[in-house]
Amino acid sequence: MDKDGLEVVENFKLLAKLNQYELTMFEGNKHIIPEYIRFLGISPEDDWLPAHVSIVEAALQYGWDIDNELAAMSQYSAAFPELEDYGNIFQFIDYSYHLALYHLRKDKFVDALNCLLQALESSIKIENGKYFKRCIALFEAFRGFATPSQLDSYALLFKKILEGELKNEKGISYFDNRIKFNHPHTTH
Repeated sequence: MDKDGLEVVENFKLLAKLNQYELTMFEGNKHIIPEYIRFLGISPEDDWLPAHVSIVEAALQYGWDIDNELAAMSQYSAAFPELEDYGNIFQFIDYSYHLALYHLRKDKFVDALNCLLQALESSIKIENGKYFKRCIALFEAFRGFATPSQLDSYALLFKKILEGELKNEKGISYFDNRIKFNHPHTTH
């Protein structure tokens, strides 16, 4: 087998191992998560985000506390907000949304709202209405726990949306929290 063929075989072995970890985890076996995280250390970066999503979803499904695992994975997740392509941004939104649910389950409201703000900003970026609605609904449900800084960030997101929407409206502009109507002078 040539070099390219060996590389394909190695990629399939890696994929099989990742799938094995996921299957074991989604069968309710939390004990596999530390090994799974260690395996991510030798896995390509493309595998990190989907693994994070799966781990958080499994924790929600089975009611696991994964605070230690999240701390261990932080070295991999730090760069997620910087991802640029649509598929990764969508997965980041999914991850942030589910991580917010995890934090809400543990009454970590500030952490949850930070995750929701990240998911909202990313859903605006790729115009994903489904997660946009989910995140707004959750944020509004727990708005009373938001810090002043979080409320400011939330308001700024909506200000940017409004500016963007009104930018294309003929005769309407938005500046300094005011809508201005620019009507041409007409004579009767």
